[in-house]
Amino acid sequence: MPNAPAKLSREQRKESFILLGRRLGELARCLAEDRPPPGSGALPGFFQAALQAESLNPWFTRENIITALRALSRMLEPERMDSWLGSYHLPGEGDAFRQRTVLVVMAGNIPLVGFHDMMCVLLSGHRLLAKTASSDPLLPRALGVLLCEMDPGWTERMVFADGPAGSFDAVIATGSDNSARYFDHYFGKYPHIIRRNRHAAAILTGSESPGELERLGEDVFSYFGLGCRNVSLLWLPEGYDPGILARAWQPWLRLTHHPRYRNNYDFHKAVLTVNKTAHTDTGFCLLRQNPALASPLSVIHWQSYRKLQEAHDLAHSLAGRLQCLVASEVPGSLKALHAGFGQTQWPGPGDYADGVDTMAFLGRL
Repeated sequence: MPNAPAKLSREQRKESFILLGRRLGELARCLAEDRPPPGSGALPGFFQAALQAESLNPWFTRENIITALRALSRMLEPERMDSWLGSYHLPGEGDAFRQRTVLVVMAGNIPLVGFHDMMCVLLSGHRLLAKTASSDPLLPRALGVLLCEMDPGWTERMVFADGPAGSFDAVIATGSDNSARYFDHYFGKYPHIIRRNRHAAAILTGSESPGELERLGEDVFSYFGLGCRNVSLLWLPEGYDPGILARAWQPWLRLTHHPRYRNNYDFHKAVLTVNKTAHTDTGFCLLRQNPALASPLSVIHWQSYRKLQEAHDLAHSLAGRLQCLVASEVPGSLKALHAGFGQTQWPGPGDYADGVDTMAFLGRL
């Protein structure tokens, strides 16, 4: 890897990602309208990678890739980027700054889930050494090609490893609780961020509007519920009728058209039925009373509470395992986790996974 990458000023780095946001928005529109971007180069190449992604990973449907691209495009809007980056000192070319190589081990549960780490490394002035997930090998690379086409200065700052990662100075790795133990063993001697399983929950009071409940369906079912920001547990007031949710979420009946989702739904329905476990069958998901934060695909857990404070206490007890918490409002101790209805899959650039400030970590290297 070169010792002296091409110069990119602080402003150039930021403007590259703002422009990237516009390009990703354009790609989302092209995919939604089933029309390839005109010309040749990285943009049409990304379009083709998006079409190929589903053949490699059936969970990466066109709808899910479009959702991911739209979310990233919004994240990269100029006002959001300016507000976020204003809190940090981004090194300029004249600053006394030791550039490090940061290995980013990406997850692959939803499309481009490793983008934020990739962006933080590059904006911070360090070199990126990326190891893509086997379930998402195409999209991060296509995004890297697009970024380098927009500004060739990125070319020497970004490497995607096909085999062993090679030499690096720090690590950001995302995976399951099991893979985190592996990461701890192999990367523990380096400065690191190692992420484990996280989930999302929601607190309902019974006074939610039909629109809020419908938007909650996006928090639950976007990406088939495979993301760490997908709601898997609901806290409901005592006496709440889960059938209200079944009616509000009817648009998501379309998920049963996907063979793998349908297989999960049919399997868990059979298990609950054979075991005579009480549940509400909506025709596309299964609502089951269970206090566990993690739920199987197509199954949504819920737990009742008598007083709202009880729900807040339950959320507080699980805060270390929550990625976000959907509610109308929450007390101060939970505000860092709070997301509005329908907003969990639209994080801003400052919404760090696991609550760990990635830019601050990179700034200390």
